[in-house]
Amino acid sequence: MALASSTMQHFAMIILIPFICAYDHKMIKSYEIGILLASATAGELIASRFTEPAISKIGTKWSIQLGFLFMVIASFAFWMVTYTPNDSEFMSFAFLSRFLYGFGSGLLRSVIIIARAQSKKGK
Repeated sequence: MALASSTMQHFAMIILIPFICAYDHKMIKSYEIGILLASATAGELIASRFTEPAISKIGTKWSIQLGFLFMVIASFAFWMVTYTPNDSEFMSFAFLSRFLYGFGSGLLRSVIIIARAQSKKGK
């Protein structure tokens, strides 16, 4: 369930972000839309650096919950950002919220994969 939710919003954003920009933020260029789409992937890449320290310090269960919490907060923040009329503020806050979502998603996926590998190893 967690893996599906961390993956499905990426696909939804590929469709949603260009429409939001086309209708509400017409001054945003196509390469800036690409930056918004890629920001979640950048967050995932950064999260891989913090996966092992998170598991070591707070454990597997709490690391999964932390990743999911980042995803929920970032999703709500992105929803709030869509109502920002200023294009440059929208771009900045949307980038941060998408980056935070990617970080949470990357942490969640990495921890689940590690936990799954450890359970297979133990059997």
